[in-house]
Amino acid sequence: MMEYLLPMAVGVLVIVLGILNMKENISLLHRYHRKRVSEEDRIPFGKKVGLGTIIVGITTILSACLQYAGAKTGNAVFQTIQTVVLITGFIIGFAIILLAMKKNQQGSLLRQVNDMKRMAAVFLAFLLVVLPLSGCTGQKGYKKEENTGFHKEEYPYLIKTPYAVWYLSKDDAGLLGEEKYEEGLYAVLNEAEADFADAREALKGFLPDKVEPIDIFTDFCGKTGIKTEKKVGAYYNGNGNFIKLFEGWDTARASLLHEYVHYLTLHCADRKVQHAFWAEGLAEYVSLFVCKNRMARSVNMGIDLSASDPEMVEQTWNEKENCLEPKLVYLGLAAAVTKGYAVGTEYFAVKNEWITRTEEIQNDPRPEDLMFYEAAGMLAYLTDSFGKDTVFGHWDLDPDKMDTVYGKPFSELYKDWVKWNGEQCRLAGIVIP
Repeated sequence: MMEYLLPMAVGVLVIVLGILNMKENISLLHRYHRKRVSEEDRIPFGKKVGLGTIIVGITTILSACLQYAGAKTGNAVFQTIQTVVLITGFIIGFAIILLAMKKNQQGSLLRQVNDMKRMAAVFLAFLLVVLPLSGCTGQKGYKKEENTGFHKEEYPYLIKTPYAVWYLSKDDAGLLGEEKYEEGLYAVLNEAEADFADAREALKGFLPDKVEPIDIFTDFCGKTGIKTEKKVGAYYNGNGNFIKLFEGWDTARASLLHEYVHYLTLHCADRKVQHAFWAEGLAEYVSLFVCKNRMARSVNMGIDLSASDPEMVEQTWNEKENCLEPKLVYLGLAAAVTKGYAVGTEYFAVKNEWITRTEEIQNDPRPEDLMFYEAAGMLAYLTDSFGKDTVFGHWDLDPDKMDTVYGKPFSELYKDWVKWNGEQCRLAGIVIP
């Protein structure tokens, strides 16, 4: 928060100085400029200098607000607008000041030229001070530090943010090229911080007041030696308590928030999630139904649109965001599963195993045999029907004892979810033949 408040404070101070100048108090200006203004020119000179100064101050505050909006939403457009506002405002403000000095100050042409040189120097100095504070340089203030601890040979640098410590692999930078590696990193950082904040807000009341930042390692080329159980876009390792990213930044974007929710519910929560149904269902529900998930949206959830059913893409497309809508995608995919389209196919179940969808599973699925779409949908249904406090407050419940909280066994709740999911699809205009 300090990176936003500090430039705002500077902007307020500059505005105050400008107001004082407009009230004919030019004593705050350098003596060199004061002594060269005639008595009759003091009032117009002070007003013009004050106006220019106020514009610079307002610009600094607007820049900080846009920086905050960009960090909160993860939308890079705010950073572009911030840069345009900052540069334009400074040019206008200092131009007014320069013109005032040129018009109202006495002296030879040579002295006026020297005055303009001095003001140009002040302008550049102000930019050098305010730009780093405003986040227009150095990628929103993220600071790359030397890693002097864990895996420093493989990860010579790291970046600390409020919600994570990002360990940067020298091999991955070599694989992608340092410039491309860092470009992808900073793009993900801007989205991840906003997404992680959303996840913590969604789980507020079920997490401790203080949640430590999670360690995140890139391993796009698989040379770091940190082992995990399976290779996907991102993976939370509960034993080592870290997240590892694979394949590249775009692949990681599709599943990183899911893994961060695992960190929150499996490691940080007072009531730890135990069963795979809850673990994967919660991670999918929170990351794709509750949170905006800017990272997943930016890569259309990692789905290859060219290989997808055009009608399904059209039905689940968010025109405003110009991307697939994650919740609608999952409603549609789950509806296809409930209609039997997955029978006979191999899939990755929530128990983290590849299994075949048999008729037996189709007719009476066990909690651990569900597809990720089904588990996420069931969490959405349960929360919609019984309330967030009930569902989140019992996420350590054995699924075989669902009747003790929900009044029905899992098998009946699953059937109720199938009906609920069908109705949600109808309302959203999703048609599965």
